[in-house]
Amino acid sequence: MFTDDWNDLSSEQRFAARMDAWQNAPIEFVSPDVRQAYIDRVQLWRDAVTLRKPAHVPIAPWIGLFPLRYSGFTGHDAYYDYDKLGQAWDKFHADFRPDALAMTIAMVPGKVFDILDYKLYDWPGHGVTDDASYQYNEREWMKDDEYDLLINDPSNYWQRFYVPRMFGALEPWQMLAPFTDLCEAPFTAPFFVPFAAPPVKQMLQKMMDAGDAAMEWLQAFMAIDGKQMATLGIPQMAGSSTKAPYDILATPCAVRAASCSTSSAGPTRSRPPWSGWCLWRSTGRCVRPTPLGIRWCSFPSTRAPTASCPTRITARCTGPRSRPCCWA
Repeated sequence: MFTDDWNDLSSEQRFAARMDAWQNAPIEFVSPDVRQAYIDRVQLWRDAVTLRKPAHVPIAPWIGLFPLRYSGFTGHDAYYDYDKLGQAWDKFHADFRPDALAMTIAMVPGKVFDILDYKLYDWPGHGVTDDASYQYNEREWMKDDEYDLLINDPSNYWQRFYVPRMFGALEPWQMLAPFTDLCEAPFTAPFFVPFAAPPVKQMLQKMMDAGDAAMEWLQAFMAIDGKQMATLGIPQMAGSSTKAPYDILATPCAVRAASCSTSSAGPTRSRPPWSGWCLWRSTGRCVRPTPLGIRWCSFPSTRAPTASCPTRITARCTGPRSRPCCWA
């Protein structure tokens, strides 16, 4: 789809190129009529997006587990038995002929969740009945005192605090140092020492097992979708997706933010440092990198300061002196 002159194209030209690539996808259709049906359905969406009058209003219902129930299966079947998922998707699309494929990717893989001991949600047969959809678990996934940890270094917070709470199998990640420690030769070997610990090795094996299960799921749903496109001429509507920055960051903070409400009697609890938080998320880049640098030259309280800690940074440290050198 991308051409050599992509950077020189206008937004309208790029949109047209994307639509052309979607409408002329390299699919081996079972017949010319099916190919034309595919082209016509994509044109419906193309007309609707560009505010032209389509041949009819394109229909793509968000149908959840309906195709499984319509075929006599359960949500548990969708999450664990890809043959049954394929049968249900075949029947639903053949009988109803929507103008875009149902969201197969929304039928998430229970095997992956089992391997990783996923705690953020319950899913069919795990916390909810076999024929119920997945459900979010309302817990304190982010603690009261962790805003600065997230703001100062989001990746480190995600890897060593948030992710180990989401996945029981990844709790040993807390034993690992931040990847920002990999900055020069003397610190490389110490960084990798925790990887020799049995819990970390077990964690890495589970991650590889989860990767295999995820690949099995990916190949299954791509085959299911490919069949619907090739035999019925029904296009995929979503090739990719994204979320707004705050929508991503709000997930671990949702409970914490909600707890900061104000009643007629006054605030129910102390408010987090929203000024720095909002500045960080609204600019889309880290505007508080200094603490990361300060922490790097900090040492445990049992260690003495070293000459490698610049005086100019040490002089700026204002926190309690629990960590010699910078006391950040």
